[in-house]
Amino acid sequence: MGERHEHATAPSTSAVRAQLDRILANDIFTRSQRLSVFLRFVVEQTLDGKGNGLKEQVLGAEIYSKGPEFDGAANPIVRVDARRLRDKLREYYAEFPRDAVLISLPKGSYVPVFRDNSSHAIPVNGSPTHPQLIYRPRRPLWRWLAASIGLTTVTGAILFWSRTHKPSKPVVREPSKPAERVTVITLGVSPGISADGRFVAYKDPGLADIVVKGIDTKEFRRLTNTPQFIETFPAWSPNGREIAFLREHEGFPRDSQGIFVVPQSGGAERRICSGTWADWAPDGKSLVVRDRDRDGPFSIYQFFLETRERRQLTYAPQGDGDWRAAVSPDGSTLAFTRIDDPGGDLYTVSMQGGTPRRITNWNARLTGVVWTPDGRDLIYSNDHQGLWRISANLPAPGRGTPLEGVSSLTANNISISRPPPGQPARLVFQSYHREMSFASIDLTAPLDKGAFHELKPFPLATQSESAGPFNRDGQFAFIWRRPPEIWVSDAAGANLHSIASLKTYPSLGSWSPDGQKLVYDTTIDGNTDLFAADTLGGSPKRLTFETSYEGLASWSRDGRWIYFSSSRAAALPDVWRMPAEGGLPVRITYHGGMRAREAPNGNLYYLDRYPPRERMGRPAATARLMRVAANGGAETAVLNGLTPEWWSMADTGIYFISQGPGFDAIDRYSFSDGKVMRVGRLPVRAGSWDRQLHVSPDGHLALVTTQHGYAHLMLLENIR
Repeated sequence: MGERHEHATAPSTSAVRAQLDRILANDIFTRSQRLSVFLRFVVEQTLDGKGNGLKEQVLGAEIYSKGPEFDGAANPIVRVDARRLRDKLREYYAEFPRDAVLISLPKGSYVPVFRDNSSHAIPVNGSPTHPQLIYRPRRPLWRWLAASIGLTTVTGAILFWSRTHKPSKPVVREPSKPAERVTVITLGVSPGISADGRFVAYKDPGLADIVVKGIDTKEFRRLTNTPQFIETFPAWSPNGREIAFLREHEGFPRDSQGIFVVPQSGGAERRICSGTWADWAPDGKSLVVRDRDRDGPFSIYQFFLETRERRQLTYAPQGDGDWRAAVSPDGSTLAFTRIDDPGGDLYTVSMQGGTPRRITNWNARLTGVVWTPDGRDLIYSNDHQGLWRISANLPAPGRGTPLEGVSSLTANNISISRPPPGQPARLVFQSYHREMSFASIDLTAPLDKGAFHELKPFPLATQSESAGPFNRDGQFAFIWRRPPEIWVSDAAGANLHSIASLKTYPSLGSWSPDGQKLVYDTTIDGNTDLFAADTLGGSPKRLTFETSYEGLASWSRDGRWIYFSSSRAAALPDVWRMPAEGGLPVRITYHGGMRAREAPNGNLYYLDRYPPRERMGRPAATARLMRVAANGGAETAVLNGLTPEWWSMADTGIYFISQGPGFDAIDRYSFSDGKVMRVGRLPVRAGSWDRQLHVSPDGHLALVTTQHGYAHLMLLENIR
């Protein structure tokens, strides 16, 4: 069937200029003068019939005042800003999808395209004051829009579409079609949907308490009223009469925290047990609870309400442990996510005990799981890659099928209703829009009452970057997140260039001594291995091929060795080293080891293990900084309380972020005398999602993560 072109009429020049003025007057562009100049220039040139002359060198000369010697290959500033401009246009049209004229900058071109949009946006369930929008694409223009401006991000009013789903051929059976309706419910975190699908309980972003909201009505009420505590993760009982939730706060006795239950209509609360998260078993007689003994990994327990018996269901060997869980509708099987840092996957195990069976092969931090109403499939969240559906009976680990329309969103804290047999379910989840970049700190500058005076943002920040290590030439690597790419820059944002394009998010290691290669790890088909990228170009070289985990690598100071963490000999990774040009690896540690770095004195410094996260979301300070000779030997503890990504080695010592009452600071452990001194307090709290600290070899500059964001509660319907 041929495409229809009944809406191919181009807008008038005056309409385009009016739309341009409207875009540039919006806060999204008033905060970025350079991108505003870029957009106005290319639009006006195109309207004047000069679009064919919009080349990289022309833009470099006209917008950035570069001379005729400007070389785009050496300085990609035009390409970088074109990408940022596409992001900004996508952000703008996500907020104003019904504007009459669409202005886009197609990928690979500097010539904007103008389209008439006066009749293509079809709002459903929406209102000017509470935008809950669905867009159903039926015309070629919408497909063009999706391809050219990539309208897939939650930014204010959220845009979704539904299409006929054509899943790839599954291993066992074809799953049901994914949900066809996606709507925004409200702003909030940690939602729990009622059994009948009519209400959602959640933590209000402006309160420390749980509130209940009608999904199809305006009903709204506060369920708890304890401002001294923080309450999250509400879960409705199968009969809809009670809600379990987590109550916690630092500094309060442990017996005043834990899992509580309250009538859904409000009233007297009762403490059930300790734990950091809970959900109900289908019969309503027990809860599955996440908890742990002392400071070990989290496990899943079953707590029986009548007898108060607690039975352990899972036994995580390391890392954060078992994070989210759900009992099958027939009560026979537990599905749970396991985080064995730095990876993880989805598992199932009998409620009567036994060996867990791995369901997925992501080797990534999966953040939630629920069962479909028929008990055949699992729906799970993979944070940055949305929601996925997979058969619970796959013969081998896989990934399943992404739920169309939400695969580009962040998704976690998922909850599903419990409909009668044969009826569809409703599912809610939390979608967090994170804007993340990094800033530099001059560690040698005078302090202001013990604090660093300011953070200097990365000049080319697009709010989707993550900082990486320095080399000795004053350059550093960083990760561009959408899509994942490894880039190199200097502190001023000059000499910017890409050295690797990836499919999955990497973990950056260190530079070779000559600054020509960067070692990193990334996951391919569920297996994490080491790679080396060359700053001079070419494809990255794969360094390891084992089925075990290999990552968190660094070069030796003489360039002969690469140190890395590997689980090839034990469940807990240890430090190994291998010849930089390839060869058999040698084990260095035998009691756990990760992120090894070689000091000028020839010793290796490393952390013993990934610590589990604390209940309040802050990192648990249980990792130890260790020391061992580069060729192995006695493993000696140096410092307690380090966080894996919050430390960095320089020539004179180890810099790390420490946490105080209401502030974070950078401290330094000196190689010369073994003492710790305060370098300075940070003007803001360090990032909690992507915790990064990188210090230049001379100890002059530090890079730290900066971030902010907001969360929407989303509703998917017609889950079968």
